[in-house]
Amino acid sequence: MFSRKHQDEMGTELPTTWLNQISSTLNDFFAEKLAEHDYFDCHAEIFSDELILIVSKTNTQNRGLPISLFLSLDLSPELFQNIKKIKPLVDEMVDLCGYFFEETFEDQEWEDYQPNWQEYKHKKNQYYYKITRESIELSLEASRLLKN
Repeated sequence: MFSRKHQDEMGTELPTTWLNQISSTLNDFFAEKLAEHDYFDCHAEIFSDELILIVSKTNTQNRGLPISLFLSLDLSPELFQNIKKIKPLVDEMVDLCGYFFEETFEDQEWEDYQPNWQEYKHKKNQYYYKITRESIELSLEASRLLKN
């Protein structure tokens, strides 16, 4: 559903402990910059050839639209087979999310949405990203309802 490559299939979610740790890390790091009721939420899926992480800055009061950053990275079959080797890549993706959201906090006029996948090289990895106003929570809930 969120994948850059696999639009018609669902991936396998990353472990809940990882997702909670990502959200907690970002919420703690940006605590002083988040507006009242704002928080970070994340979702991540793994496919046989792709890892995708989505981080949204959203609001518990449904005020304003979320800012959602989608990050995608191609995976080799050997990485797909070993979840422990994926963790450093996830950590690097979280760092990229931090860089991105730092920019949105620094520039109050920030409006640089990219609804189409863009390429970004970081260290030795080629990432793909897009930035939308999509509510990940609502998209996941809609997907669940359509399956039932």
